[in-house]
Amino acid sequence: MKEIRNHVNAFSVIPNERIFQVIEKTAPLKKALAVINNHLSQSIQGLIEVIYETGLINIDFADLETIFAGRGRLAYLNSIKINKNDDKKELAKKLINSSLYPYGIEGGEAVLFNISGQKNLSLAQVNRIAETISEKVYKNAKIIFGISDSKNKTVTRVNLLVVGCDQAKFFKKDEERKTKKKTKKRILKKKKVKKVLSVSKTKNKVKKEVKEIKKTKPKKKRKEIKVKIESEKKEIKKIRKNALQVKEDIKKEEEEIISRENLYKIPTFLRKK
Repeated sequence: MKEIRNHVNAFSVIPNERIFQVIEKTAPLKKALAVINNHLSQSIQGLIEVIYETGLINIDFADLETIFAGRGRLAYLNSIKINKNDDKKELAKKLINSSLYPYGIEGGEAVLFNISGQKNLSLAQVNRIAETISEKVYKNAKIIFGISDSKNKTVTRVNLLVVGCDQAKFFKKDEERKTKKKTKKRILKKKKVKKVLSVSKTKNKVKKEVKEIKKTKPKKKRKEIKVKIESEKKEIKKIRKNALQVKEDIKKEEEEIISRENLYKIPTFLRKK
């Protein structure tokens, strides 16, 4: 996605797992994919109709060009039917909080929306739709709107396109994952340092014990100290081994992370089992 961003004006993301927000988990795969395809086709059809259909306030291709100006911006595209009695909350739920998108229209820099349908559309209804959208986007966002006629006069439809949504929130999880990896590495390094320090401390202790043996005359005392030193020497070997093990674990973990990152660069259908 990060590579694609540099080659497009805008991109929109609908993850496959979001489908379970609108259908049951037991639904067949073909039906599940059809729901996403249907949503996309309706939204794109609505956008095309906005340009070609005439009405009270027309939107043309130049307006669409203005909205899409720029590079690699996150876009939100939605097309919904609304009822006359829908309040602001209900309208927001349908229009700007689509369950299929993992992000909203927050921070949107360019907005295009069109209302089509009933002839007796009231000013209050238009105002309610405009307010619902403008409250969520960037304060100085570029907003273009239109009102057009529709073949279906009994249904009011709103087509909404928002470009420049907040990418920081959307890519936050990716950044969090990177931070976790860095933190894990730091913890492992700290553990390694502690082990090394404990080895050096034990070494000094043994040296002191050796000096004590030389000073001590009684054989019993000497034997006790020797046994103690032998056990501490064994402990040093253990600690050294643990320190080396920690180093090896860090190396293995880094290799796993690199191999995982390299794997995800390859498209899914080209990956080996």
